[in-house]
Amino acid sequence: MMNIEDIYLEDINQLEGKLEVLNWDDKCTLWGVGPAAPLHLGYDSLIVLQKKILEKNPHRHFLLMADMHAILSHKFSWKDIRQRCYYYEYYFREICGLKNCDYVLGSYFQTRADYIEELYSSMGQTSLTSVKDTLPTSTKKNEMIPASVAIYPLMQCLDIFHLGANLIIAEKGQGKIYDLCKKFDQLKIARLGMETKLRATKGKITFLYIPTSHDIDGKPLNCSNLQTRISIHENQSSLSSKIDKMYAPPHNQQIVEGRVNAILEFYKYSVFPWFTDTIDIQDNDNNTISYRKYEDLETAFNEEKHTPQVLKTALKYYLWKRLSNIQQGLASGIDSWIDKKRLNDNAN
Repeated sequence: MMNIEDIYLEDINQLEGKLEVLNWDDKCTLWGVGPAAPLHLGYDSLIVLQKKILEKNPHRHFLLMADMHAILSHKFSWKDIRQRCYYYEYYFREICGLKNCDYVLGSYFQTRADYIEELYSSMGQTSLTSVKDTLPTSTKKNEMIPASVAIYPLMQCLDIFHLGANLIIAEKGQGKIYDLCKKFDQLKIARLGMETKLRATKGKITFLYIPTSHDIDGKPLNCSNLQTRISIHENQSSLSSKIDKMYAPPHNQQIVEGRVNAILEFYKYSVFPWFTDTIDIQDNDNNTISYRKYEDLETAFNEEKHTPQVLKTALKYYLWKRLSNIQQGLASGIDSWIDKKRLNDNAN
């Protein structure tokens, strides 16, 4: 039987204790991303997590560009999707510093005969109900569901075995898809090479989940759209407008169920990990308080030292400073052949 372990982190800072007990000598780590929408700051929490993991020097770290998945879920041509893959890779590698990774396109192995045979075999033994259960709860019951939903959740699981990964990095919402892996050693596909691939995972697969990121409305990112995400291509005016609209209730106001304080989350993942200097914010008496840790800012907010509006004003400064640096980096690299208008096509 396959040994599967689920680790749920409520906070990235909990990672240190978890990492210390893992044996890194045989770890092959994996994060998969579908290169569809224009890049946005919603990836920050996962990027920060991987940077921490890469400090541990794992045996091998795959960053999978799930191009075939994106083709199944969006109306992209091969040319479109290949350009988006290079765009994503450049951002993660050169802008975010995820250099010690093996960047691989899903189509490199998902079009091989053994992969296709195993995919068809697993499709024939997996119920449509169990696959549909992997859909986000936000999916409306009467919403048209494309036939591809019966394929790419299984592909996402098969990818693990074909890459020999045994530590999978994902957001909590992906857990429903990866639960399908628990059924794979019960499927009758060993004759197709699956038994060998299971052994390549060292007999155990660990899924490391972090909380799902949220948009400017404080809602889960899988419910977001271009208007509620902060793109890395925002100009200063559009960034300011989106920050003004951020869901950020005062400390004494109850947060609506299913949402988070968006402004605090952006400070946590999109500001503090990306600046080496202190983060300076005015308090209610117009005195400047310098913060080195996000937790200190959250405590100060809970003690009502800062109003949401003051935090928004400072956030405009720090996020624009960061986006300016990102955009300058893109301009010196691949910006000349990235059609930003076309990036928005079919991005939702």
